[in-house]
Amino acid sequence: MDKPYFSDAKVGDKVWSFVYGWGCILSITKFWIQVENELPSGRVFVEYDLNGKFYYSKERSSQVLFWSEIKFEIPPMPKRKVKHTIIAHVDIYRSVGTSDHYFAHNILEFKSTPNIPSNNYITTVPVTIEFETEE
Repeated sequence: MDKPYFSDAKVGDKVWSFVYGWGCILSITKFWIQVENELPSGRVFVEYDLNGKFYYSKERSSQVLFWSEIKFEIPPMPKRKVKHTIIAHVDIYRSVGTSDHYFAHNILEFKSTPNIPSNNYITTVPVTIEFETEE
């Protein structure tokens, strides 16, 4: 079993709490430590267990007392990802010539159809393109 976080604490040690800021240990028992905090509204005396959790709280699941002040760097808001879907219809043609080559063009991108005999037209197929961008 690990020894408690404040097992080496001594009366007079400075400690820091998320709730009350800096304080001084006034007394220590084998179950709890008492810390005095000086607030603008006056002095506050708070008891913590030896792991830095509020002693009298029914739910002592999180440590709130530490040897040093904990500073947080607030990260910037992440950029949101936006999903896009484009559905294009592509005409498929047999190439003009002796070999069996096939080519396609996107009818959305061309204002007029290329000079291809209509008997070389095979089919039109939908093509779905999905991608993400950041806002």
